[in-house]
Amino acid sequence: MQEGNVTLKLLDITGRLISGSEHAVYQNAGGYQMNFNKNQLQLSSGIYLLSIAVNEKQYVKKVMIE
Repeated sequence: MQEGNVTLKLLDITGRLISGSEHAVYQNAGGYQMNFNKNQLQLSSGIYLLSIAVNEKQYVKKVMIE
């Protein structure tokens, strides 16, 4: 990941926010890992969207939770 202001969100398939923040956090360039606790977030198995915004660019990836 590049250096800059980062916002990370986990969304359900309809786009509803499950976990994450509207506030950006400054991160140095490099690789990062984030863990979501399926039980704590009360997630059922299925497909979710992971939205990552870095500076002015936004990336959305599908993730499967088993």
